[in-house]
Amino acid sequence: MHTVRLIRFIILISTFIFVYPANSQNWKDFIPQDKSSGQIVQFDIDSKKKVSESVVRVWLKIENKEQKDTKKSATPIAKTFYLTEINCTESMHRIISTSSYTQDGRMLSSTHEPDSSWYFIIPESIASYLKKAICENK
Repeated sequence: MHTVRLIRFIILISTFIFVYPANSQNWKDFIPQDKSSGQIVQFDIDSKKKVSESVVRVWLKIENKEQKDTKKSATPIAKTFYLTEINCTESMHRIISTSSYTQDGRMLSSTHEPDSSWYFIIPESIASYLKKAICENK
């Protein structure tokens, strides 16, 4: 019984350590205003970390400027955090972790997939603008 509680406690703590971004106030806009489509899209400058010669890891935050109609969605998402890796050389990206929250701060969902797949970066996508912002050789 104690082992089960200990495992649950470790999982809970791991979620906050690995999934929830640091309480940083150093978020930077990186998408042109005319491309943001009703969202605030920022990355945390303090979380930027070079994982390998060509891969950079950073926290990304997407906030909805306007809450969606609550009749269509019982619990609208106010903001989502993504732990993202960009392969600057190969122009690829992947998402390691996500956490979505309501306006009042309740967590709606959380995932952590350290071995997630890599995808090519699509031109004019969030990943393409992020690559331009965080990679040294843009």
